[in-house]
Amino acid sequence: MAEVKVFNAIFEKDHDEIEHYFYNLAAKVKSGHNIPFEDIIYVAEVLETELLNLIEHKILNKEIKYVIKRFELIKQSIAKSYFTLIMKDIISFFYANKSDEKHLSSSSVHREWFEGFALFIKDAKKIKPLL
Repeated sequence: MAEVKVFNAIFEKDHDEIEHYFYNLAAKVKSGHNIPFEDIIYVAEVLETELLNLIEHKILNKEIKYVIKRFELIKQSIAKSYFTLIMKDIISFFYANKSDEKHLSSSSVHREWFEGFALFIKDAKKIKPLL
């Protein structure tokens, strides 16, 4: 019943607390372990599926819409965190290489990441601005 404990400890927080918690968690995961964005989103989706299964089997007494909305918020918070950190990396990269025209013209530095991120944003229902 670890999932139920996680649900009660995290999911019952208010919107801003959840957003802040997962934003900071994703920043620690990205900075400390450099886990790819797609992998951490996959983990969130697996946990969402498991919780929805618990609801379906009447082990967890919550509405499916509630869980889905919470996971949308969680995934958006993770995406914001990764996006912010990648932007900082890109700025640092270009700043460090500002006198090297070869690096300045290399717009494909994080192209693969941006393509994956763009697909995620396209699928998201609502995204708040970063600032």
